[in-house]
Amino acid sequence: MTNKKFYSGNELLFLANALKGMAKYGHNKEGDGKGKWALERFNHLLFKRVSDLSSYSAWGWKEPNSHLVLDNLTSYFKDLKYIHTIRYGLDMAFSPNQQQFFNWAKLYGVDIPERMEDVPAASFSYWVKANNRVVELQRKIGSDKIYLLNFDELCINPEQEIIKLVEFLNIDVQRNELESAISIPKVPKTKDRYKENEISKFKKEDLDFLFSLGYEIE
Repeated sequence: MTNKKFYSGNELLFLANALKGMAKYGHNKEGDGKGKWALERFNHLLFKRVSDLSSYSAWGWKEPNSHLVLDNLTSYFKDLKYIHTIRYGLDMAFSPNQQQFFNWAKLYGVDIPERMEDVPAASFSYWVKANNRVVELQRKIGSDKIYLLNFDELCINPEQEIIKLVEFLNIDVQRNELESAISIPKVPKTKDRYKENEISKFKKEDLDFLFSLGYEIE
C-alpha cells in the first residue's frame, strides 16, 4: 500500500492461491466474485501500482473488515487515524446483505441460526459485539486515533459531521472541497426498515448497547 517495494515470493504465492480460491468459489456463500473479477484484481495489484506518490499528502483505504485487525494496525502504524462507520444496528439487522455476519459471527461467539427468520436477531448481536470491541479499543488507544462516525447522523447533518471528521483528521481543506464532500451523503431509502419487522426476539443487553451509542427506537 505504501508502494515502497514489490511483493516477495511468499506474498506472490499467497496472492496466487487467493486468486485461485476466489476465482473458483467467490468471497461469500452466494459465490459473489467468482470468475474473472479475481483475475482483474490480481492484475491491478501487480501491474497498476502508482509509481509516483510525491503528489499525495496521505494515503488510506476503505475496507469494512479492517476492524478485525484494528489493534494490529494501530500498533504498526503509529500515525494511523481510523474512521469506524456505524449505521443504526436495527436497520443493519434486516439488511439483505449479511455477508459480514456470516463471515465473522463465530469469531465473536455468535452462532449462525439454522432458520433464516432467526438471522436478524443474531446479526444484531454480531453488530453489537463487533462495534463494542471498537468502542473499547477507542477507550484504550484514544479518540485521537479512532473516530466513531455515526452514519445516520452523517446523512441527516452532513456539514456538521464532515467538519468534525476533518478536525479529527487534522487536515486543511479548501471550502470547495468541503462543500463537495458535504454534498455526497444522502439519507438511504432503507432508513427505518426495522419498523416493518419484528424485534421482540432481540436481546435486552444488545438493545442496551444500542441505546448507549445514543440511538433510540421510535
